[in-house]
Amino acid sequence: MGVWNPDVIFNLINPEREYDTCTGHASTYGRRCRRRVAAASMADARSFLRKLATENPITASKSPDFEAAAKLTLCYQHKDQVYALVNEWRACIQLYAASTAGGSTNDRGASNQQKKEKKQRTEGGAQWEQHKKRRAEQAGRGEKAEADGSQARRKAEDRREEQQRAKQSAGQKEQEKVKAEQEHEKKTARQQQNSRQRAEEREAAEKQEWADAWSKYCRGWMSLEMDKTKITPSKIPWPVKSGSWQDVSESSVRLFFLKAVPVYLADHQGDEMYRTICNENKRWHTDKIMSRFGPDILKVPYGDALNMIAKLMVQLRVEAKMERKR
Repeated sequence: MGVWNPDVIFNLINPEREYDTCTGHASTYGRRCRRRVAAASMADARSFLRKLATENPITASKSPDFEAAAKLTLCYQHKDQVYALVNEWRACIQLYAASTAGGSTNDRGASNQQKKEKKQRTEGGAQWEQHKKRRAEQAGRGEKAEADGSQARRKAEDRREEQQRAKQSAGQKEQEKVKAEQEHEKKTARQQQNSRQRAEEREAAEKQEWADAWSKYCRGWMSLEMDKTKITPSKIPWPVKSGSWQDVSESSVRLFFLKAVPVYLADHQGDEMYRTICNENKRWHTDKIMSRFGPDILKVPYGDALNMIAKLMVQLRVEAKMERKR
């Protein structure tokens, strides 16, 4: 029969990869395992098989070295498949032996035994061809499974990348949202600060305006009291912010003494306000006004304003006294 080739019969070289791989079956993928086996192990396996290749295939398949060689071609994960692999190899080698058995092909004068042997050889050859065909189909299915697996992996990777992009986009949007909220808070804080500052500035300006009005009012009366000549009504410093008698009303006079009197400078503001209002009450008393400006002062056009101020000062004196007691 001659020397048989174990590489061809047992497909030691993985046809899908064109290099040595584990001869076990990767059931998860439905194909041969693609994990590399240590080169030394494959070399030892080939050494065993090449020695056996000089023997009859059937005899060789029963040798302990046959099983040892099969075990060496398996990776650590598929060592438990050694007996299944041995049986597969034995089936392969039996098919090979049947397909290559010698003998005359001339049926003329052949005995029944010879006819039987020829039939077995013919059937064995057909089975060997079918076995090779099945191997080719398995390899094709393995390649298809690998292609399908690669496509599935690509799709899975695409999904992961899409999810990652969506996650990054969501994270970026969240960061932008947080940043926008922070900017809005800063803007609101600045606006509030500016609003408070403007309010403080308006309050300070208004306070200064009232202080100036009070200072002007006091200087006016001081000037009148020092002037020994005849005093005309047009020079009267009226108790309103503008100092003009045309702006005199009960509300404007009340507001003047509320805002203009600098009681905030005194330690006891209630006492200071009461003292000031008492002095102003005397100043605006009708008798005091007539003695200073003459009896005609109570006629048109100043009479109504002067009478209103005199009455209001009495009321303000009462209110200041009550406030002082609190």
